[in-house]
Amino acid sequence: MLFFTSGSIWVAWFVDNILSGSLSNFWTIKENNNHSWLVKRLLRLRHILYPWLRMAIGNGRTSRFWSDNWSDFGCISDYLNLPPTSRLGISRTSTLSSLNTNGNWILPPARSEEQLLLQVYISTLTLTEEEDRYEWVVNGSKNTTFSTSTVYNELKQHNTIVPWSKTVWCSRNTPKHAFLAWLFVLNRCLTRDRLLSCGLNTPPTCLLCNSGTESRSHLFFQCPFPWQIWNRLGTRCGLIPSQNWDQTLIDLRSNPGPRHTKLLCLFVWQIVIYSL
Repeated sequence: MLFFTSGSIWVAWFVDNILSGSLSNFWTIKENNNHSWLVKRLLRLRHILYPWLRMAIGNGRTSRFWSDNWSDFGCISDYLNLPPTSRLGISRTSTLSSLNTNGNWILPPARSEEQLLLQVYISTLTLTEEEDRYEWVVNGSKNTTFSTSTVYNELKQHNTIVPWSKTVWCSRNTPKHAFLAWLFVLNRCLTRDRLLSCGLNTPPTCLLCNSGTESRSHLFFQCPFPWQIWNRLGTRCGLIPSQNWDQTLIDLRSNPGPRHTKLLCLFVWQIVIYSL
């Protein structure tokens, strides 16, 4: 199948030993205790993969009527929603080619609207001499090869881009500095006010000045010691430093200077946070 790397020894083993030599068994095989963790994870992702892996019909010899994603209706078993004991006289492993004789489709009479629509659809298909093949169809785009970035973009949550994203995740920065800045922007670092809110018994005062209550806003940059550092370095970078956290983010984001000056300001701001 196309999400397996071609030529991989593991893939060959997976197809022969787990899928019994048929890729179509991937959709019907049941998980058991003898399967490895990786095999179980793949099987549990089938419901996500299924709509993206469309079977392009050629000769119909490997396209299974009931389980492969070969039609606009998806899985035929789910679409027809038949009783467990009924398969319309079509076996579980029947392929499309086994239901076609001399170009004519051999299907039982339709007894429901869904069966009628399926028969109309299948009558538009013509088998050829080409082999059946899987295609990736992600977000309406067909591809014969797997694209990690395409699938990732489809899986991830597309939330609204926050205004501070480029302030934290700017190019060429130091990952550990950016990561800590991100945590502070989200106010997720364990300053003493957050420890107290979690019910921990800790003194509330700032470790640096021993007077104000330690919080994100206090540390950056209402506390006298961090403020001296940021005021001096921010001024040297061409900023007018602010002791207010939110205002600092706005100033960094709206810096009108050239690109190298903007990056310098962002790097210094993140380094100050990390160092403190």
